[in-house]
Amino acid sequence: MLLEAGVLDERGLQRLAGLALSSAVPAPEAAAWVEGALRGSGLVLLHQDGLWRALDLWISGLDPETFAAMLPLIRRAFSGFEPPERRVMGEKVKKLRVEQEDAATPEVGGVDHRRAARTLPVLAQILGVEHDG
Repeated sequence: MLLEAGVLDERGLQRLAGLALSSAVPAPEAAAWVEGALRGSGLVLLHQDGLWRALDLWISGLDPETFAAMLPLIRRAFSGFEPPERRVMGEKVKKLRVEQEDAATPEVGGVDHRRAARTLPVLAQILGVEHDG
């Protein structure tokens, strides 16, 4: 709401998202924050790259057990998105994947992109889009 009112800019949103999604915050509280921040509108996520990056860092930083436990909460946060929003998100993820694959090395900045790519079928399921493998 602060973003929509012009009180908060993208940098401030990214800072707040980083705090709300930090490892110090219990995963269920972070997932609840995501659900509240998105409020059923994928447009916020699509147009705010800072929020996208913070969410990506949070999800990719979850250990497998926590990720599995948070999946229903994350899915609920994404379930209110319109199909066109989910499709654009899937395209954005695919574009980022291609850019990462073009980055020459499989591990950049401490991220194993081959391992991260294994999450794409799950993300496609969350977003309700097809995953072409």
